[in-house]
Amino acid sequence: VEAIIKDGRRFNDFNKTGLKQFLQYAIPGYKPVHRNNVQQKLRSLYYLHHKLLENTLSNVSDIAITLDFWSDKKLKSYLVLTGHFLDEDFQSKSTILQFSSFDQRHFSDLIGEEIEKQLVDLNIFDKITTITCDNAPNMLGLFNHLSRDIKRIPCVAHVLHLTICNALGIWQEGEDNDLNRTTDKSNNNISENEFDEGLTQSVRKMSLDGDISGQQNNQESDEQDVFGDETSEDEVGWDDEDKMIIDNESGEKFDDEGGENFGEKGGEKGGDEYESDGSDFEKDEIEDNFQVGLKTSVNDVQDDASTTAEQQIAYVLRKCRRLVSTIKYSNVFQLYLKDLINEYNNAHEKKIKRSLQLDVKSRWSSTHYMLEAFQIFRPIIDSLFKNTRKMNLSKNQTNSLHKLEMSNTSWDMVELLLKALGPFKRAIKLISGSQYPTAGLALFIIRRIQQTFLENVRSNDGEMFQKIKQLIHEKLIYYTTDKYGEGFTNLIIHAYFEPHGLSVLTQKEIASTERQLRYSTRHLFSDQQSTMMSGKQKRSALDMFLDSIDGDTDCVSHSTNKTSTSTSTSCFTNEAKKYRQLASNFMSDDREDKSAALFWKCNQHSLPMLSILARKYLATPATSVPSESAFSKSAYYGRKERANINANTLSQSVFLKDKLMTEK
Repeated sequence: VEAIIKDGRRFNDFNKTGLKQFLQYAIPGYKPVHRNNVQQKLRSLYYLHHKLLENTLSNVSDIAITLDFWSDKKLKSYLVLTGHFLDEDFQSKSTILQFSSFDQRHFSDLIGEEIEKQLVDLNIFDKITTITCDNAPNMLGLFNHLSRDIKRIPCVAHVLHLTICNALGIWQEGEDNDLNRTTDKSNNNISENEFDEGLTQSVRKMSLDGDISGQQNNQESDEQDVFGDETSEDEVGWDDEDKMIIDNESGEKFDDEGGENFGEKGGEKGGDEYESDGSDFEKDEIEDNFQVGLKTSVNDVQDDASTTAEQQIAYVLRKCRRLVSTIKYSNVFQLYLKDLINEYNNAHEKKIKRSLQLDVKSRWSSTHYMLEAFQIFRPIIDSLFKNTRKMNLSKNQTNSLHKLEMSNTSWDMVELLLKALGPFKRAIKLISGSQYPTAGLALFIIRRIQQTFLENVRSNDGEMFQKIKQLIHEKLIYYTTDKYGEGFTNLIIHAYFEPHGLSVLTQKEIASTERQLRYSTRHLFSDQQSTMMSGKQKRSALDMFLDSIDGDTDCVSHSTNKTSTSTSTSCFTNEAKKYRQLASNFMSDDREDKSAALFWKCNQHSLPMLSILARKYLATPATSVPSESAFSKSAYYGRKERANINANTLSQSVFLKDKLMTEK
C-alpha cells in the first residue's frame, strides 16, 4: 500500500498480468492486494499519520502556513494548507497540514472560517504566525474573518508575475492585420482595477489527463497550422504525460535545472549541448489566481520605431507564439524541421536537444522558456524561411508563412527580453526553495533588483533596454508599495533576521524593527530575568514610564511578576548590536554558504534572545510554492488513477505521500 501511495500507482496495479507474474516469480505464493483493501488501508494510514502530525506540532511553538486552492478537471475544488517551522538546527521543515475538498463558493468569509476550523482541529491555531497566499481579492479578504490577528505575507512569486506581465504587456492582445488575427473588442474597455476584481472567485484548474487545457486550446485554435495540416500530440512528440510544470517531488515551482540548496553553483547548462528543460508549459497549464490582474488589451502594434516599447514587445511575442504554434502542430513543418536540426547538429559542436514550446498566462517564466528556446532555434528558423520552396507549399501557404518571418528588429527584441527577464527567473527560483528560509531573502532580492539592475544604467544599455527596465521598475514599485504595500511592510521584520535582508534595510527600518522586537523579548524572557533580580525590588519611575508607553498599563499591580524594564532593554540592545556586527562579518567572510540557517546555527548561543525570534520569523515562506507543489501531486494521482477517484481518497493520498516520502 505504501508503494502505491509513494509511486502514485493505480490501486489495482499489483493485480495486472505482468507485475502479478513477476511477483509470483520473486515471491512465490504472494497474493496481490485488492483495490478495496488498498482503500481501507489508506484510511487507516491517514488517521495514523494525522495523529502523528498533531503530536509533532504540539512541540512546535511557532508555525507559518501557506494556502491555495486547486480544482480538478471536473471542477471539484480543493483547499491545501502547508505548515512550516524551523527545528533546533534552523533547518526548514515543511508538511501538508490538510488537503481537503472545498464544496462552497470561494468567498472570503467561507474561506476564513474553513481555515480556522482546520487549524483548530490540529490544535495549532494560536501558534500560527503568518499566512502566505496569493493576492486574489478573496484571499486578501479572508484575514478579516479570522478570530485573531495573523499577518499576511504576499506571495512574492505572484507579485513578480504581475509585475513582469503587466509591465511588458506579455499578454496584451492587439489587431495584427499582417498576422490575420482578431481581437476580442469587449476586453478593450476593461480597466486594470476592474480586471483585478473580475476573477475574485476564479478556480484553479489543472488538467488531470495531460491534455492541453481548454484556455490554451482556444488560444491555439487561432494559431494552429495555417496550412491545415494538424497532428496529434503523439505525432509531434509530446513529452511523457507525467511531466509537470511543478516537479512532483522537488517542491519547487519554477526550477527546471535541478537542485535547490541555497548558494548552489550548479544548474547552468554546460557542455556543448542546448539541453531540453523538460518542461512543456502549454501542456500542463495551471489556471489559477496567478492570472488575476493580468492586462490583456492593447491597441494594434507594428514592428517599427513609432510604436511604444509595450506595443513592440506585445507584437513580437504574438508573432513568436503564432510561429511556434504553426511549427509544433504541423506534420509538414515537424518533418522538415527535424531534417534541419539534424543538419545543424552534424555541422556544429553545440547540439540542439530541446523543442519549441508555447507559454501560458499562469506562469510568466514560461514566456522566458519560450523565448529562450526560440532564440536557440534561430538558425533553424532562418533556414526554414530561406528554403520554403523545398516544402512544396502553395502560393497562399508560402505567403502565410512569410508573414510570420522574424525581422532583425524582432530578434533583437527577443534578446532584450531574455536579458531583462533573466534576473527575475533566478530570483523566483531562489525564493521558491524549500530547504532554506526564504521570507527574509525576498526583500533582499527585490531591493537588489531595484537598486542594482533596474535603477542602474550601464554603458551598454541601449535605449530600448532602458525603456524595458523603466517599465518593469514602475510596475514593481506599484505592486510592492501601492497595491500590496502592507504585505511587503510585513516582510521587513523577516528580513531583519536574514543577514542578506539586514544588509538592504535602512537605518530607520532597523531601528523601527528593533523597537518592535524589544517589547517581545521583554515578555519572552521575563522569567529568565526575574531569577537575576529580587522579586521585591522597587520599580523606578523610569521603569513605569517605559512600561506605560509600551502598553503595560497594568504594570503596577503586576510589578512583582514583571522583568525589570531597564535590564531587559539593556540586554536586548546589547544583543541587537552584537547581531548586527556578527551579520556584517558573516556577509564579508569568504564562504560559499551564506544562508541564514548556517548563521543562526553558528551563533544561536551568542544570541540567545534573537535566535528564538529568528526561528519564529525565518520559518515563513516567501511564496505559495509549497501549496502548488501539493497540487502537482494531486494532478499526478488524477492522471494515474483514471478511474473515478473520489475526493476523500485523493485528499488522503496527497496527505500520505507527503508524510511517507518525508520518512524515506
